Amino acid sequence: MPLSPFSPGVSPFSPLSPLEPLSPFIPLFPGGPALPGIPGGPVRPVGPIFPLSPIGPLSPFIPRSPF
Repeated sequence: MPLSPFSPGVSPFSPLSPLEPLSPFIPLFPGGPALPGIPGGPVRPVGPIFPLSPIGPLSPFIPRSPF
């Protein structure tokens, strides 16, 4: 089995996982591991694996948003 970060079942970086809609995290942003248990709104890390981030390197997290 290839150890690609985008291979489902291999790592938490699988984009558009079937579990996404069932989680409290942003389903529109593929890639990046979810960080559960954070009060005040779920957040996810940003960086090279999160090129669609509107915040980019200015913040280590993306707050939940309607976008």
